[in-house]
Parts: sequence; C-alpha cells; structure tokens
Amino acid sequence: MAHRTAPTAAASDRPLVRISRVASRYLIFDIDDVMFLRRHHNLCSVFSGTVPQNPQQNVFMGLPVELMAEEARALVEDGAAYVVDDADFHIRMLKELTKNAYTVALGDEVDASSPSGNAIYEHRTEYIAHITEEGTAVMQAHLDEKQALRDASLLKASKGKKNKKGKRGEGDVTQNNGQPSQACESALAAESMAKAEEGDAEEGLFGSASPPKPKKNEKQNAMVPSVPYAVTPTTTGSLLETSFTPSSNELDPSSLAVDVPPSYPLFKHLHDKGYYMMPGLRFGCDYNVYPGDPLRFHAHFQATSYDWDEEINMMDLTAGGRLGTGVKKGWLVGGRPAEGEAEGKPARAFCLEWAGI
Repeated sequence: MAHRTAPTAAASDRPLVRISRVASRYLIFDIDDVMFLRRHHNLCSVFSGTVPQNPQQNVFMGLPVELMAEEARALVEDGAAYVVDDADFHIRMLKELTKNAYTVALGDEVDASSPSGNAIYEHRTEYIAHITEEGTAVMQAHLDEKQALRDASLLKASKGKKNKKGKRGEGDVTQNNGQPSQACESALAAESMAKAEEGDAEEGLFGSASPPKPKKNEKQNAMVPSVPYAVTPTTTGSLLETSFTPSSNELDPSSLAVDVPPSYPLFKHLHDKGYYMMPGLRFGCDYNVYPGDPLRFHAHFQATSYDWDEEINMMDLTAGGRLGTGVKKGWLVGGRPAEGEAEGKPARAFCLEWAGI
C-alpha cells in the first residue's frame, strides 16, 4: 500500500501555494508550485494550457494546471494552499506597483512605514530589477547575433573579392569580349559589401531598428543600450507571493471555500494513504488510482464513490468488475460510512475483481 512521505523541512517552510479560481475552475500557473505539489502532496492533476499560435492544440498541453475541486479542497485542509478569486485578487495586486498601492490592496492592514510595508516595497524593487536584467540580457544577445551576421557577411564578401583578384589577368584579357574589367570588379565588390551591411541593418524582429554605426568615442556604449527590451514574465508568482506558511498555522483570510462533489470522502481517504489520483472518465469511474507517480506506475484501481446505504445496480456491478479486470485494474467502491460504522475513518473502500469459473 502506498504511504505518504513526511514533508521535509524545506516543504514545511515554503509559502502556501496560491490556487486561482477562474470561472469555477481551480488553476495553478506557477511551474514551481506544480513541481512542489507533485513531489510532496502526490498531486499531478491535468495540464490544460495551449499555445497562442495553435489554440486547437489537444496534445502536450502546458500551463496552467487544472485541479479537481477535491484536490483543491484537500490542499486547503492540509494547510498547503489557499484559494483566491483570480478576477479580483490578481488585478487588485497588480493595479499599481507602488508601495502605497500595495497598502491599499491589502486593505490598509499594512502600514507603509512598518517593516512589513518596507518588505513589500523591497520585494517590488527586486522584481523590477530582475525583469530589467532579463531585458538587458535579451537585447545584448540580439545585438551579438546581429554582429555575428554582419561579420559573416563581410567575410564572405572579402573572400569573393580575393577570388576575383586571382582572376584579374583573365579579366584583363577578356575585357574586350564584354567581361567586366578590374575596376568594375572592385566597384561591384564594394557595392556588394555595402548591400550586405544594409541587409544586416534591416534584419531583426522590429525591422530597421539596429543602432547606427558608432563613432570611435562611442564604441564602448554601442553594445550596451540604455533602454533594455521589454520582457513579459512567464508568471507573476514571484510578485504575488504571500508570506503565509504552513508553520504559521494561519491560512490566508481571503481563501475561498471549495465546493466538492459527494465523492470527496473517498478521494480524501485514498489521498491520505499516499495514492495519486487522476480523473477516471475514460474508464467509467470517478478516479484512476495510482500507487505512485503516474509517470512510473500504471493505475491499480478504478474508484467509484457510493453512499453507505446506496444500492448498487447489478449491471453497474458487473460492468465495473469486468471492465476493471479487462484493463488489469481492480474496481474499487467506497464512501463515507454511516454513523457507528466509521470507527474514526472518513471513508471505507472495497475492491472487486471479476474472475472466471
């Protein structure tokens, strides 16, 4: 049976994971949070993002990761995450990146002159400095690439000029036959070099935006532009990161309640045992249950939730048992036990396998 590993010291000191609720869907946009949940909370969930160039993409999905409502509820109860209304929280926190705006966004709970207010301001300054550094690095790489293309074009032109000089005698002899003379060849070589330089200047993502040829006293500043490129961060997680940690025993007061389906007791029971679970729609059940990471293990069970006193249709019993056995899985049924039957357990589960006689 799978067992959940105890959280390490690094995991216990980590800030709470922010789960964004968008149109009744629970999403995580930060890849660091996704990796943390997969390693320490046996949750892998489903990638649901596509690339803008191909919105109909349906394989190899990317961020964000969509959590089931049961997963979001379990994380909140375990003190590992909090849920926010993204439409309100995100815009409120990013409206103005100023010290006073942060104070207003937090409901005047943080004094601008207090240590926490200074920490927010310093965090914002570090964030902007990081983005500026990334923009400068991108611009420098772009200029280095343009310089390499320019050098390659000049080298190619100079080799062509040397080859033409080697055939100078032949050119003089055939001058009267309509071939270009040595002077014409030199002029053509110079013209090709000028065109090559002009073509390099026009290359680039933003058209003819390359800097002009620097003067001798400006060579030092030519390769380091004063205004870096604008870089769009892949995530705003570092900017919106809160100071709430599981060790503080206090969740974010703005955390929203999560509505879960009736199958949540069974999910929570299996999750506490250390199992990984994925949606089971493909196999006609509530959850596919894995003994470890789905990248390393096949599912062992098809889990379906029932009330303790609910009657199970015989056709469902037969279909579930045969289907589970056919795909080398056990059909697991369970739910919240009735009063007096629980013995302190949130749920009980039973496994059925179809066997021939």
